[in-house]
Amino acid sequence: MHNKIIILKTKIFLVKFRRLLGVDIIMRLINDYYEKINNPDAIGAKTKKIDNGWSIVITTGGQAPDYLLKLISSAERELSGTPHEVIVVGPKNLNIQIKPQSNIRHLIYRELRWSPGWITRKKNLGVASTRFDKIVVCHDYVHFLPGWKKGFDKFGENFDVCMNIILNNDGSRFRDWITWDYPNIGVGLLPYHAECTPYQIISGTYFVAKRNFYLNNPLNEKLRWGEGEDVEWSRRIRKITKFKLNTYSKTGLLKQKKESPANWIEGTNKLEKIYR
Repeated sequence: MHNKIIILKTKIFLVKFRRLLGVDIIMRLINDYYEKINNPDAIGAKTKKIDNGWSIVITTGGQAPDYLLKLISSAERELSGTPHEVIVVGPKNLNIQIKPQSNIRHLIYRELRWSPGWITRKKNLGVASTRFDKIVVCHDYVHFLPGWKKGFDKFGENFDVCMNIILNNDGSRFRDWITWDYPNIGVGLLPYHAECTPYQIISGTYFVAKRNFYLNNPLNEKLRWGEGEDVEWSRRIRKITKFKLNTYSKTGLLKQKKESPANWIEGTNKLEKIYR
């Protein structure tokens, strides 16, 4: 136990020492420069002709090929017979086979990994390369549950940004319809029949949007993974649109995510009382 405490204190000291020397800032600047020159912006993304259909943009670090294959398989199953494409944004080596002339495209993203992943740039590049009007942006540990496409057919296309039900790996509700700064409550899960866009956010784990709306309001590339990039984006776009919820469709997680902390549970209970 004593050794573990020493190791922990040493790690904390090294982190503070790195920050004092400005090492993290220097490494980030190098990372930014490398990723910008090796992953150029798509040209003409907003003006090119787009078709009616679905583009699934998946960001991956390549460490979980089994999850990625299951996600792609679920997307292909749900969108069979529908104009669609699957775009995988990730490293060169994905450890999966992509058949030539399929609906699946691999957008190679080169990075140094000296700083937190540049998730905002990955998503922006992925969406910029799409060719259909409706997009899904998600991580590689998500999958589409049976009936997802039929649910969206029933729900319709009257949205700019849309969420649907998300289930954790054990079947419990995950963070789908979220409040972030609800007065006197803060964070929590909103009942599915309720809506309060001015206090809500859209999770970066998974969301649906119209392509042109996203490209006119992209994620902020000054932020990387874990720096509140989805919160910043949500707060910006909720001023100009209304978040929609499709309760007919469900997505699930391929791995079990941690239970919500106490403040989330408390907030959820309070919201249920308000909107019951």
